[in-house]
Amino acid sequence: MKPSKKLSGVPPMNDKELEAFWEKNEPEDFEGWQEGTLKFVRPPKKLIQLRLDPGDVRIIGRESKRSGIDRANWCAHG
Repeated sequence: MKPSKKLSGVPPMNDKELEAFWEKNEPEDFEGWQEGTLKFVRPPKKLIQLRLDPGDVRIIGRESKRSGIDRANWCAHG
């Protein structure tokens, strides 16, 4: 069994540093670690079908490109 490390001895880090830290360390190596009970569940999605004018589809497509939203995320049938 490895000796426990104290998490309080870990300096503050930004997201990239934290990612690198946890790539090299395991939570179980730290004193007082316990697995949490929090579970992330996505709410169910419902597929709907809309009939739109071709001009409206072009507008939505243009806005999705501008905002970086992939068309596949807003239109399943093109």
